[in-house]
Amino acid sequence: MSDSLAEYISNLLQQGYSEAQVRTYLQQQNYPLSLIDTAFTSISYEPKEKAPKKVKTSTSDQLASYIRTYLAQGYGTEDLKSTLLADGYNAKDIDKAIRKATGTQRVEHHIPAATVIKILFILIVVAGIAYGFLLLKGNMVTPSSPVNEQTRLLDLALTLDAAAVEPGNTIHATASVTNMGSAERYDVELTYELYDTKGTRLWSERVTKAVSTTFEDSQTVPSAELPVGSYELSVTAAYGGDDTATAARTITISETPEEVPEEPEPVVVPKEQPPIIISDNPDTASDDAFRAARSGDSASAEGFCLGIRNQAARDDCLNRIVGEDRQSSHCAAMTSTGMRDNCYLSFALEGDYELCEKLQEEESLRLCNDLKRIEGLENKTLNTTGFFS
Repeated sequence: MSDSLAEYISNLLQQGYSEAQVRTYLQQQNYPLSLIDTAFTSISYEPKEKAPKKVKTSTSDQLASYIRTYLAQGYGTEDLKSTLLADGYNAKDIDKAIRKATGTQRVEHHIPAATVIKILFILIVVAGIAYGFLLLKGNMVTPSSPVNEQTRLLDLALTLDAAAVEPGNTIHATASVTNMGSAERYDVELTYELYDTKGTRLWSERVTKAVSTTFEDSQTVPSAELPVGSYELSVTAAYGGDDTATAARTITISETPEEVPEEPEPVVVPKEQPPIIISDNPDTASDDAFRAARSGDSASAEGFCLGIRNQAARDDCLNRIVGEDRQSSHCAAMTSTGMRDNCYLSFALEGDYELCEKLQEEESLRLCNDLKRIEGLENKTLNTTGFFS
């Protein structure tokens, strides 16, 4: 086999192929390297001038022409690159000539610096708007409030068993403390103080208790020794360093106790049932309901909606008139729990937090209570000198 291989190699060499080209080709045909070496050793030849081989100083066009010629004969670019590398050509020059011969060019995209700056500016503006929105909604911790810090916040109320008594009688005061913050448990110092109308402190008492959710503390006010007149009883809760909350009540000592009139029972007026107008055309009924709501006739508007047989279309109609006349009573007529809860939540966003108790889905109830809590934090004023009830 080595003789036939030697003869085959000799023919290739006489045709002008270089030894490197022949060796590469035979290795690709899975001839053993030892057999190839033996075959080359057994032959003697004077190679013709290698027509396909170019001198190392060839230009890119010359190399490209060379590569293009042998690509047309079926040789691959990797084979030609190996041959040229073996003949001493630079790899970059070879790659450039291959791209030129095959018609492929490296395309580099450059983005102008001005465009990059504009894109960065837009991203910064968008990020700033998003950050500000989250701060306004209360969903982001501000730099002054570390992420891991538990907030302490109290709600304080003061009640009396009697606001007015005759001389010689005592009054019992009860302070109710509710934990409104995220801290699970912390100490609260309560200070009770009794003042006359001239601002003179007549009595004080201090007590410290721990709060986790809520607690009540009762004290007996020494009103039996007070002369006839008006007095102010206050309780101040100190917690979390400089944070305080204060509540106050007026106490009256009189010969004839003032009678506090009872508040009349609220008169419950039954809601007028809207006339239901049955309709098989949801679009027409919805338009009639919308016009009635716009004119101020909320009862008729709801009646048009309730006359729609399809439940989904009926709920859409009710949702539409709610957006026009802003009557929360329409929400109760919705059959979809999710849509009904969303209807009530739209009023909670406007400050009507009493509707939170009407919510049925747990997530909706949690969101409503969070809104109520945030509103309370924004409106509550805590200071060391003022009073609020």
